[in-house]
Amino acid sequence: MAFASFPTEVTSYLTDFRNHFSSDYLWKYIESLKPIKVLVIGESIIDEYVYCEAMGKSGKEAMLVMRYLSRERFAGGILAVANHVSSFCQKVDLATYLGCENTEEAFVKEHLYKNVSPKFILKSQSPTIVKRRIVDKYSLSKLLGIYEINDELLLLEEEEEFCRLLEPLLKDCDVVIVTDYGHGLITPKIIDLLVAQSPFLAVNTQINASNLGFHTISRYPHADFVCIHEGELRMDYRNRKTDIHELVLDLSTRLKSNSILITRGANGTMTYNETEGFVTCPAFATKVVDRIGAGDAVFAITALLASQNAPSDVINFVGNTIGSQAVMIVGNERAVSKSQLFNAIGLLLG
Repeated sequence: MAFASFPTEVTSYLTDFRNHFSSDYLWKYIESLKPIKVLVIGESIIDEYVYCEAMGKSGKEAMLVMRYLSRERFAGGILAVANHVSSFCQKVDLATYLGCENTEEAFVKEHLYKNVSPKFILKSQSPTIVKRRIVDKYSLSKLLGIYEINDELLLLEEEEEFCRLLEPLLKDCDVVIVTDYGHGLITPKIIDLLVAQSPFLAVNTQINASNLGFHTISRYPHADFVCIHEGELRMDYRNRKTDIHELVLDLSTRLKSNSILITRGANGTMTYNETEGFVTCPAFATKVVDRIGAGDAVFAITALLASQNAPSDVINFVGNTIGSQAVMIVGNERAVSKSQLFNAIGLLLG
């Protein structure tokens, strides 16, 4: 991460940042996260990578033929979020659903970190979600996705069971982190419960192949911290052209949220709150292996910082540092650890 490897914009930003903030200052906020009791809520997803190599065109069809090599399976979705949080906080509760069919419970429990306490309900007529990607082994390019999923909403009795599961957990936590993938767990009634009873509610909604155009942050009437990709915010507003600052200001009013983080891919991040206004930060990634799961890592840790009223500069800087580490990990092979973050900050700040 030598400065020479960064564009001029990033080098200039880091030089200025170093004049105002030290590693010790940042570490004070990161260490303050340890005693926080966190509840994470969302859909469990198993990410499966099927590695292949190209053999050539089929002799009889207009089709690329691949040779199977191997496969890997990772704990993704809210499981990955819980693992990210667990490196920074001592107590993490996880509330999610598994499918009645192919529950994968043993896999899930085996791949959660030790200080994560999972609480499950079972969703009827559903598998535990598996997102299978066919991947070219040499380039790590994803060629095809095959999902095992039933993304219908919970049945009424399942919804009641999940609400009963949540109520004592909400009373015993400091921060609630909701990663809503739109796969049927977070119903309107559950949203109302979270808004009413969460001590600090952080929300991230994500669009994907199964919910494109139907799943937006507008489902939530309130959140204390919102993290959303710029493209997803524009889709929510059905607006490609309006200045992003105007959309963020309106979102802040609509959700009565005083802390918003906009992720912008290669353009870094932007934060907004009423006190500091808009603050931006460029991206720090110099090597991208895989983008899957990077947004979850950024959201997980910035939500914790926002709950501690960390300055926008700190949230932006740590978020982009986490992101630069997450994109160097294949899928959700492992979480970004506190020690990894500490080393990356040291390199960036010299």
